[in-house]
Amino acid sequence: MNGPLKVGDFPVGTLESRAVARVVLGQRRSKLTRLQFFHSIRGPWRGDGPEPPDVPKANPWIEGDDGKLFRVVYVPHVWVAREEAVPSCPECRTPYRKATDYPNYPFVGYRADCVDKHIQVFSTS
Repeated sequence: MNGPLKVGDFPVGTLESRAVARVVLGQRRSKLTRLQFFHSIRGPWRGDGPEPPDVPKANPWIEGDDGKLFRVVYVPHVWVAREEAVPSCPECRTPYRKATDYPNYPFVGYRADCVDKHIQVFSTS
């Protein structure tokens, strides 16, 4: 065969045609423009059981009508009294990073600094 393999080079439904389809889809998705919306507002817990730990998390990638991939990423942000210790991630124990500090305000804002440990930047899952 000359050139790159195509799905049509193999009978429909065979292992080979499915493997080529996965490769083609992976290559196509890796070239798509990706948009991520970051926010730090934790929504109310509506699941069963106890509320999960407050760690960075990302929704799955969604392909829009324009062909771009989009997802929402949650990055925890907390306000702590100046005299209190620097907070840390409850899951990986990485200390939060100071993000907001108003000199005349009694609280300091800290943001989770472990996003890369919890979220794959361009994961397609």
